[in-house]
Amino acid sequence: MNKSSISLNKVIHTLKRYGLILFFIIVATVYAYFIMLSSQLATTEPDTQQTQSTKTPKINKVIVDKLDDLVDRNPNIQATIDASRNNPFTEE
Repeated sequence: MNKSSISLNKVIHTLKRYGLILFFIIVATVYAYFIMLSSQLATTEPDTQQTQSTKTPKINKVIVDKLDDLVDRNPNIQATIDASRNNPFTEE
């Protein structure tokens, strides 16, 4: 019992001495794992079944004609549309 107590005290002393370093190593390892996992998930491409199942949006012909008519009526609107295409996050 005395030998196990001495060896246990040595282990506890070593853990106290290097505990902070071990903690930082464990945290850094977990952090690196999550960084690698997120970069792998960000670069994953969809398979062909997923891309074939997406539907292309349909635009009503009447709405397209109305928009074309509005553009023809107001020549300044084309500049506004082009500016919005180039930088969609500006407010005018």
